[in-house]
Order: sequence, then C-alpha cells, then structure tokens
Amino acid sequence: RGAARQAQPELVEAYARAEHLPGREQAKLRREEARREFQRHWSDTGSSEVQVASLTERIAHLNAHKARHPKDHHNQRGLHRALAQRRKLLRYLRRRDFARYADVLTRLGLKDNYA
Repeated sequence: RGAARQAQPELVEAYARAEHLPGREQAKLRREEARREFQRHWSDTGSSEVQVASLTERIAHLNAHKARHPKDHHNQRGLHRALAQRRKLLRYLRRRDFARYADVLTRLGLKDNYA
C-alpha cells in the first residue's frame, strides 16, 4: 500500500493522444500539421500555400461547428471571412505561379473556382 505506483506507459500514451484533447486543441494540431505539410522551408509560416492550408483546416472546423450550432451567426461571419481570405490567397497564387496553385488545389482537394 505504501509503495509508489509505477507509471504504465501504455496508459499514459493512450490518454495523451490527440483525440482526448479539447476540440480547439485538436483543430490547432490539425492546422500545425497542415502548415508542416505545405512549408517550403523549415521556418515557413507565411507563404500562400501554408496560409491556404491553415485556412482550409479552420474552414473545416467552422463548418463542423455550424452543423452543430446552426443559429450561431457569429460563427457564420467568421466562416465567410475565412472563405473570402482563402479565395483571395488562391487568386493571388493562381496569378503568380500556376504550378504551385494547381499543386495546392490537388493536395487539399479543392476545385478550381478561383479564376
């Protein structure tokens, strides 16, 4: 009874997984993962590709929230702002470098509606 309990690594690992985190933290981890996937170099956080990937994750999170809370109009405003920002970034990317634009669309599974 007086002996200290031994840590059970498999239990610690099971409870420390991302699915046990709050929703906001899960969304944050998904955005960070998208940033890492689209980075052009190790410290890249502001390139158009990274911003579009981050916004796409945020839009998915806001859409899920909208499905659960249809009367949350503040969320809807945030969703519209995020969509407009992503649209602007994709237009810019399409104008500047079409190959990178096409790559981002295919990797994110988006349609080419940003002419």
